[in-house]
Amino acid sequence: FMIAGFSQEHDSENAVKIFEWMQREEFVPDEVTWTSILSCHSQCRKLEDVIKYFDAMRVSGNAVSGEALAVFFSVCAELGAFDTAEKVHGYVVKSGFEEYLPSKNALTYVYGKQGKVKEAEQLFRQIRNKGIESWNALITSFVDAGKLDEALSLFTELEEVNEFGNDVKANVVTWTSIIKGCNVQGRGADSLEYFRRMQFSKVLS
Repeated sequence: FMIAGFSQEHDSENAVKIFEWMQREEFVPDEVTWTSILSCHSQCRKLEDVIKYFDAMRVSGNAVSGEALAVFFSVCAELGAFDTAEKVHGYVVKSGFEEYLPSKNALTYVYGKQGKVKEAEQLFRQIRNKGIESWNALITSFVDAGKLDEALSLFTELEEVNEFGNDVKANVVTWTSIIKGCNVQGRGADSLEYFRRMQFSKVLS
């Protein structure tokens, strides 16, 4: 709990001191403790340390939580540590975490970041109860890969799903990704149209 508290305060130095004290005193860190130390380093932007502690957690034989995997994959996407993420993807499948939504969303970002949009879309299609983060992960992947038509098609699919009673609506991230994609592709008229639609949707209110 102390490590979680330091994590909330973005105090990785004291979090590490408590963690190392626990190990010296032969307290075995549980999955909550490991997840807290990972989250703390992620929030403090010490991303390489997240990879280091994640590796240590796996070597220790401790159970890896879904939350820890989500943090790990998000950091891999930011660092461009794609090979590392793909190796752990196999662990996710074997360990039964494949249906854990946050880790799957983060893994979709990982594949999208390296331009593997086909793999990213496969992951997206496997998600049963898609939240807006799931949709954003793939829409952003398409935009970053220069596949604007695919991004717009997925955006339309999101709107159609919402019309059938699914309470998942485009948020600011969704709209700005689409608008950014239109701008990058030189489609100013489309960009303006989506900006107007975003204002009409009242997502900014």
